[in-house]
Amino acid sequence: MITASRVRLPIDELKFLQATGNYSWLYWTNGEKVLTSRTLNYYQPQLPGAWFIRLHRNCIVNLRYVERLERVETNKSGLVYLHSGEVLPVSRRRLCMVKRLIVRYQNSTTN
Repeated sequence: MITASRVRLPIDELKFLQATGNYSWLYWTNGEKVLTSRTLNYYQPQLPGAWFIRLHRNCIVNLRYVERLERVETNKSGLVYLHSGEVLPVSRRRLCMVKRLIVRYQNSTTN
């Protein structure tokens, strides 16, 4: 469970977190979007590493909701597409690791 603004929601329903300065937006599967006065560095240790990965300095995603990863040729970064339609940036530095973890997660759920 993650507590955000006095709302407790199951962690498996958290799609992604996005930073804005010293604040974080938490995006839930029910459509809720909650702004908290905590940084991503506060939340990251609380999230199960098998499900959540850092895509960029300002974004953490739940692998359960990732549809696909695409590479952006112009700047060698990437984009993660979620089943719900959101598109999240992946930094160049993290692209190979993110690809490896997405493939590993998707293979583990299909077996």
